[in-house]
Amino acid sequence: MIEFYHKSDVVDNLWAEYKKTSEFKTDPSLIGIRQDHPIVIRREEEGLKRIINILEKELGNSKVLYLKKLQQRVPGEWVKEWLSYHKILFERVLDVCGVYRRKEVWFDTLEASEKEYKIPKSILVPARMSELAVNVCNLLKPREANINDKLRIMARVHFEFIRIHPFVDGNGRVGRMIIDQLCLAFSLPTIMGGYPRADIKQRRAYHDAIKESCNDPNSTKLVQWISSKLEEKAKLLG
Repeated sequence: MIEFYHKSDVVDNLWAEYKKTSEFKTDPSLIGIRQDHPIVIRREEEGLKRIINILEKELGNSKVLYLKKLQQRVPGEWVKEWLSYHKILFERVLDVCGVYRRKEVWFDTLEASEKEYKIPKSILVPARMSELAVNVCNLLKPREANINDKLRIMARVHFEFIRIHPFVDGNGRVGRMIIDQLCLAFSLPTIMGGYPRADIKQRRAYHDAIKESCNDPNSTKLVQWISSKLEEKAKLLG
């Protein structure tokens, strides 16, 4: 299903740019723009590059190992950063960004969201995000970790972030940026920056892995999905 942003939801200059397209000129009565429209994707990709540049700069300027730097964080620092990711990613797209959702959302159906995904009510989002930040701090405590341990940490953090669904839109994109950040911490290549939203097959596999995690505390399918992305990146890097 194609999803749209209403013109009142997007920043003025995005809508002004859209009005110049042949698509809009053909039908000036349009009141929304597709979320996968090239204009939207280009602006999101620009935001994505800014986040990656920030991470790479932080990685390069760190006087200690990046993982150790993240291990020294307090929960509030994680929450602040996740909010900033959303703002950077969408500030040239959405009129309101970098804030938690104030309405209810669901996956598949409302019943599935309540019983399987356990998506919290909007009023509970701040508390759930704080809890997730505490969990991240615990998961990153110094310990011996092999590649499977690292994959499970990335999968579980990502799934819990998606389950909370803190934002009206862009949860998957921000969640995948968190995977990339953990990749950097674990000395692995970043894999999510170029995630192809338009690839239906990949999106289906990803969504299936998220759904399976509802009843699998080990997030086995999501671990496999992340692992496959690492293998693909390794081949590209030669």
